[in-house]
Amino acid sequence: MDVAIVALPGFQLLDLVGPIDVFCTANRQLGRIAYRLQLIAPTREVTTALKEMRIAPDLTIDSQMPALDTLLLAGGSRFQRDEPSRALISWLSAHFRGVRRLGSGCAGTLLLACGGLPGGRRVAARGAPAFQLARKYPETCVELDHVNLKDGQIYTSAGATAETDLALAFVEEDHGRGIAHRVARQLVILANCRDRKSQFGTYRAAQAEERAAIRDIQEWILDDLSRDLSVEALADRCGISVHTFSKVFKGETRTTPRRFVERARVAAARRMLEKPNISLTEVVHMCGFSDQSDLQRAFMRHLKIRPIEYQQRCCTTQPKLRQSWWF
Repeated sequence: MDVAIVALPGFQLLDLVGPIDVFCTANRQLGRIAYRLQLIAPTREVTTALKEMRIAPDLTIDSQMPALDTLLLAGGSRFQRDEPSRALISWLSAHFRGVRRLGSGCAGTLLLACGGLPGGRRVAARGAPAFQLARKYPETCVELDHVNLKDGQIYTSAGATAETDLALAFVEEDHGRGIAHRVARQLVILANCRDRKSQFGTYRAAQAEERAAIRDIQEWILDDLSRDLSVEALADRCGISVHTFSKVFKGETRTTPRRFVERARVAAARRMLEKPNISLTEVVHMCGFSDQSDLQRAFMRHLKIRPIEYQQRCCTTQPKLRQSWWF
């Protein structure tokens, strides 16, 4: 599939090389060219945010565009002080509906808002871009407590390495969690968003641990949360005693096996509840909870909200911006 990475004004090198490395590593892991990359920029003369390096884009917004599957907006910090050009807004508006998905960090989301693209959708944003979105584009629902969000075909990320997060999310969506895990391990992408919400899979929860046995058991847990994941079952799979397994697991992951499993189940349940027409019974079965009371207790421990309330909030047809954050 054809993926276009758009270098927006104010980009940093990591905004580009992060997702490029993810897609190229995915190609190597798959043993084929699954992603054909195009680097697009507003003009032929594009420099980094600090103006210390120039890049040579494959195409500019004036070029004849190939059929694109995915657009990924990289950078955009300059939009915090300058309005994007009308030419850039027009180009994005013209190509938005022709792609399967569009991803952006929170700075690039300002460009989307200028073009009226998010509309009433939910977006993830932090810091100055979040304030600007709230003040200038009140029809956009800014979610401060999410690192990543998917709403329709628009994916947004408020992480420090937003574009890399999005590229990994796309790989997981296209080719499964296993490939995304292997890409993250090869690039040594460590978990850096603990206790923050993310809709984009759980590959970071199974980061590259030093002990292969612990890494493998984490992946095994995430592959099927409905099976028996008691400490005894996990230790038996590793072929070691419960005491030794618990000690090694906590030493490598800084959490207990029981808490890791519960957090993974809550994360999976949260993603299910963000979709319409999902019953709590289905969530309990698919995510491995013993019953609805067990699900509710886990949600209250980790999210401080009941599952049914979370589902109602996420499935509201016209979500509102929480003005209390701003005023």
